[in-house]
Amino acid sequence: MPAKKTRPPKVRVSPGNIDDISPALLRKLERQIDDIKDPRRYVLRAAPDPFMLWELFYNISEDTFGTDIEHATLFKRRKTAVVIAGLLRTPSRIEEVHYERGKPIVRPRKPSPRGTKRQRGRSRRRVVVGS
Repeated sequence: MPAKKTRPPKVRVSPGNIDDISPALLRKLERQIDDIKDPRRYVLRAAPDPFMLWELFYNISEDTFGTDIEHATLFKRRKTAVVIAGLLRTPSRIEEVHYERGKPIVRPRKPSPRGTKRQRGRSRRRVVVGS
Protein backbone atom coordinates (compact mmCIF):
# COMPACT_ATOMS: atom_id res chain seq x y z
CA MET A 1 0.00 0.00 0.00
CA PRO A 2 1.50 3.37 -1.02
CA ALA A 3 2.34 5.83 1.71
CA LYS A 4 -0.04 8.73 2.18
CA LYS A 5 1.14 12.11 1.05
CA THR A 6 1.24 14.58 3.87
CA ARG A 7 0.76 18.30 3.45
CA PRO A 8 3.13 20.74 5.08
CA PRO A 9 1.65 22.37 8.16
CA LYS A 10 -0.21 25.62 7.52
CA VAL A 11 1.31 28.76 8.95
CA ARG A 12 -1.15 30.44 11.24
CA VAL A 13 -0.54 34.12 11.81
CA SER A 14 -2.05 35.81 14.80
CA PRO A 15 -1.34 39.26 16.22
CA GLY A 16 0.78 37.65 18.94
CA ASN A 17 3.35 36.03 16.62
CA ILE A 18 3.47 38.58 13.74
CA ASP A 19 7.10 39.39 14.58
CA ASP A 20 8.13 35.76 14.00
CA ILE A 21 7.30 35.91 10.26
CA SER A 22 10.31 35.75 7.97
CA PRO A 23 10.68 38.46 5.31
CA ALA A 24 10.33 35.83 2.54
CA LEU A 25 7.01 34.59 3.94
CA LEU A 26 5.80 38.16 4.34
CA ARG A 27 6.62 38.93 0.67
CA LYS A 28 4.82 35.76 -0.41
CA LEU A 29 1.71 36.70 1.59
CA GLU A 30 1.72 40.23 0.18
CA ARG A 31 2.02 38.87 -3.37
CA GLN A 32 -0.94 36.53 -2.79
CA ILE A 33 -3.04 39.35 -1.36
CA ASP A 34 -2.22 41.53 -4.38
CA ASP A 35 -3.29 38.66 -6.70
CA ILE A 36 -6.62 38.37 -4.91
CA LYS A 37 -7.28 42.12 -5.00
CA ASP A 38 -6.42 42.46 -8.70
CA PRO A 39 -9.69 41.99 -10.65
CA ARG A 40 -8.00 41.52 -14.04
CA ARG A 41 -8.24 38.12 -15.66
CA TYR A 42 -7.38 37.02 -19.17
CA VAL A 43 -9.15 34.68 -21.58
CA LEU A 44 -8.10 33.17 -24.91
CA ARG A 45 -10.42 34.07 -27.75
CA ALA A 46 -10.19 32.43 -31.17
CA ALA A 47 -8.79 34.88 -33.71
CA PRO A 48 -11.55 36.53 -35.74
CA ASP A 49 -12.35 34.91 -39.03
CA PRO A 50 -14.73 36.42 -41.61
CA PHE A 51 -16.69 33.16 -41.69
CA MET A 52 -17.13 32.84 -37.89
CA LEU A 53 -20.57 33.67 -36.59
CA TRP A 54 -19.77 33.37 -32.86
CA GLU A 55 -17.01 34.31 -30.47
CA LEU A 56 -15.11 31.24 -29.30
CA PHE A 57 -13.34 31.08 -25.93
CA TYR A 58 -10.79 28.42 -24.92
CA ASN A 59 -11.43 25.95 -22.09
CA ILE A 60 -8.12 24.39 -21.05
CA SER A 61 -9.58 21.57 -18.96
CA GLU A 62 -11.54 20.15 -21.92
CA ASP A 63 -9.09 21.36 -24.60
CA THR A 64 -11.94 22.87 -26.61
CA PHE A 65 -13.27 26.22 -27.76
CA GLY A 66 -16.79 27.12 -26.70
CA THR A 67 -19.23 29.97 -27.22
CA ASP A 68 -19.88 30.61 -23.53
CA ILE A 69 -17.34 32.74 -21.67
CA GLU A 70 -18.57 31.42 -18.31
CA HIS A 71 -17.09 28.00 -19.15
CA ALA A 72 -13.83 29.40 -20.52
CA THR A 73 -10.58 29.30 -18.58
CA LEU A 74 -9.75 32.63 -16.96
CA PHE A 75 -6.03 33.20 -16.40
CA LYS A 76 -4.75 35.32 -13.53
CA ARG A 77 -1.56 36.28 -15.31
CA ARG A 78 -1.16 37.44 -18.89
CA LYS A 79 2.20 35.66 -19.13
CA THR A 80 0.49 32.30 -18.54
CA ALA A 81 -2.13 33.06 -21.19
CA VAL A 82 0.62 33.95 -23.69
CA VAL A 83 2.36 30.61 -23.10
CA ILE A 84 -0.87 28.61 -23.53
CA ALA A 85 -1.79 30.59 -26.66
CA GLY A 86 1.62 29.71 -28.11
CA LEU A 87 0.95 26.00 -27.58
CA LEU A 88 -2.41 26.02 -29.39
CA ARG A 89 -2.69 25.20 -33.09
CA THR A 90 -5.61 27.58 -33.50
CA PRO A 91 -4.56 31.24 -33.67
CA SER A 92 -6.00 33.07 -30.68
CA ARG A 93 -6.00 36.50 -29.06
CA ILE A 94 -5.65 37.28 -25.38
CA GLU A 95 -8.49 39.44 -24.07
CA GLU A 96 -8.84 41.12 -20.70
CA VAL A 97 -11.94 40.21 -18.70
CA HIS A 98 -13.77 42.12 -15.98
CA TYR A 99 -16.83 41.21 -13.95
CA GLU A 100 -20.17 42.92 -14.23
CA ARG A 101 -22.92 41.78 -11.86
CA GLY A 102 -20.98 38.60 -11.16
CA LYS A 103 -20.57 37.58 -14.81
CA PRO A 104 -17.33 37.77 -16.81
CA ILE A 105 -17.43 40.35 -19.62
CA VAL A 106 -14.70 40.81 -22.25
CA ARG A 107 -13.36 44.33 -22.07
CA PRO A 108 -13.60 46.12 -25.43
CA ARG A 109 -10.23 46.61 -27.11
CA LYS A 110 -8.93 50.11 -27.66
CA PRO A 111 -7.80 50.79 -31.22
CA SER A 112 -4.06 50.83 -31.65
CA PRO A 113 -2.63 54.30 -32.27
CA ARG A 114 0.13 52.78 -34.43
CA GLY A 115 -2.17 51.89 -37.30
CA THR A 116 -3.91 55.26 -37.48
CA LYS A 117 -0.92 57.55 -38.09
CA ARG A 118 0.43 58.19 -41.55
CA GLN A 119 4.04 57.37 -42.16
CA ARG A 120 6.28 60.39 -42.39
CA GLY A 121 9.59 60.75 -44.09
CA ARG A 122 10.58 59.37 -47.43
CA SER A 123 7.91 58.48 -49.87
CA ARG A 124 7.88 54.90 -50.99
CA ARG A 125 7.94 55.60 -54.71
CA ARG A 126 9.96 53.34 -56.89
CA VAL A 127 12.88 55.07 -58.51
CA VAL A 128 14.27 53.74 -61.77
CA VAL A 129 17.91 54.64 -62.28
CA GLY A 130 19.68 54.57 -65.67
CA SER A 131 17.14 53.20 -68.12
